Amino acid sequence: MSVIGTENTSIRNGPYARSGSGSNAEVFVKKGGSGAAGDRGPSFTVDLSDRAKALLSKAEQGRALAGQLAAHMQAGSAALFRDGQLSKLPALDEGQRSQPSEEERDVHGAASSLQGLYDGMPKTLDQALADHRKVVLEAYPDEIGRMKSGLASGALKAEDGWNEIISSREAELAAAKQGTMRIQAVNDPNLIQTENEFTVTRDIGGWSARGVTVNANFPALQDSFGTKNLRPGSSPWTGDYVIRW
Repeated sequence: MSVIGTENTSIRNGPYARSGSGSNAEVFVKKGGSGAAGDRGPSFTVDLSDRAKALLSKAEQGRALAGQLAAHMQAGSAALFRDGQLSKLPALDEGQRSQPSEEERDVHGAASSLQGLYDGMPKTLDQALADHRKVVLEAYPDEIGRMKSGLASGALKAEDGWNEIISSREAELAAAKQGTMRIQAVNDPNLIQTENEFTVTRDIGGWSARGVTVNANFPALQDSFGTKNLRPGSSPWTGDYVIRW
């Protein structure tokens, strides 16, 4: 999980300065002179070194970036959330990716990943059914073809249950084509339990987000609906549901 934030930089003024070299190079430089008689003591002027100025500038930029992001996401948020939409960050093309700082790319990547997760969640049961049907129609033909080729070449073994998997995929594809898929809400924790925990991670492949984990009691679902041809799902808007065919 990636946590993005800013830190406050605290600078303490005092009569003494630290100096050195390398990673411990001076942060403060003391300037001063002798005070006149009767004065409380010598006067000093403390200047920030170049390194301290750079650290302070970076912290200020981080705070400004966080503020800009918050303002962007809040703009018109009340109506947008009610409409099942969310204000979007602009996409970056290849030429733009190298321009922001690493911190700015982190914020953009995390926010964009959450945006994609939000967009992908169905807001109604009808949308959940339509989204699943679209995935089946677009992905299953090639998937079924690859599995059949794997069986024919010996790369996949029939004893591992691939014929049953192919048969199930074909039945689901036929239902999607014929429009016989159905969806039904489920409100029984003995059948489906869903965990909504939204996280963003970054690895070598880039940013990704996850937010809904669906745990289903398949034998109980199959007994309840009288079929093995079903698929559970959930979103914060729809609650738990089952698509069957």
